[in-house]
Amino acid sequence: AKIARYVAEYSLSDYDAEVLAADEMVAYYFESAVNFCNPKIFANWIISELFGQLNKNSITINECKITPQMLATMVKLIEDEVISGKIAKIVFETMFETGEQPQQIINNKNLVQLSDKDVIAAIIDEILSENPESVSAYKAGKDKLFGFFVGAVMKKTNGMANPNLVNSLLKEKLQ
Repeated sequence: AKIARYVAEYSLSDYDAEVLAADEMVAYYFESAVNFCNPKIFANWIISELFGQLNKNSITINECKITPQMLATMVKLIEDEVISGKIAKIVFETMFETGEQPQQIINNKNLVQLSDKDVIAAIIDEILSENPESVSAYKAGKDKLFGFFVGAVMKKTNGMANPNLVNSLLKEKLQ
């Protein structure tokens, strides 16, 4: 019944629903915070990242320092584009080790995602002017170079730039 409810109510895949419902404590963990964020993303973080860390450290979900609310808060921060998936991994690992709240970790480590359109646009302009041959090759049809430009922006911002914003601004500027 729980599996069917997870599929119907939260649009989870059968597999994810089965994994979450298989253990009573995991189901409780999921259910206690699923309504605070996107259920699919929340389930994915539990099944992939949380289970991975629990197994690596040979502990149960009850012994974990990350409460369901902490994980849901972090997922919400990803949804709201305060942090990227890459930043979330750093936040997650720190939460797992220390039990600190996600926002506290973000503030302490200055992990806020760069979402200032003007700043990102200036960085893109700089990269495009440093790589005129690549720009010409891209415009001549070498579409795979788009990834090179995205990578260069991410490198220059230490992975802190909002990836969606980088992609849209870069497409705009390469037109």
